[in-house]
Amino acid sequence: MRYCSLRKQLFISTSCLIAALGLCWFVLARPRPCPLAVHFVGFTNYSGQRCAAFIVSNRSDIALEFAAMGEHKGQGQWPVYAVGTVMPHRSGLRVGPRQIHDLYTPVLASGTPMRMSVLCREPWTQWEQRRWVWSVWLQDHNLGTVGRADSTGKPCHVLLSQEVHE
Repeated sequence: MRYCSLRKQLFISTSCLIAALGLCWFVLARPRPCPLAVHFVGFTNYSGQRCAAFIVSNRSDIALEFAAMGEHKGQGQWPVYAVGTVMPHRSGLRVGPRQIHDLYTPVLASGTPMRMSVLCREPWTQWEQRRWVWSVWLQDHNLGTVGRADSTGKPCHVLLSQEVHE
């Protein structure tokens, strides 16, 4: 009789441990909200041209790289980019921890509405780097299907400012 209760306790303990590990995996693997924010601050003359001024603020404790582009509404709709295409944004921009970065986009004479589009990809955490190494090892040992399932890459955050009219 005692053997059965010990087996039952072991089964319950193991089930709880597996459930706790599954919960931890879900919490750690979820994408976090982007630590960048983009805001319109006003109009200005920049390099002799009328521009809309925006700021990108970094709310994290690490420096982040991002790409940005001013978009103008054409024929009543915003630009749409097909999945898998290279985004035309200017890349290589960087904002330090807890700092802001100024961005400018020209104002069209026609008074077309505009906005700032920002793409941000957070650097990988140590956990994600370890997952990537594990994925590469699995692929090198002809277990590519398992490796691809383990590390799918990190999604890019797309931030859009509010629509601005002059």
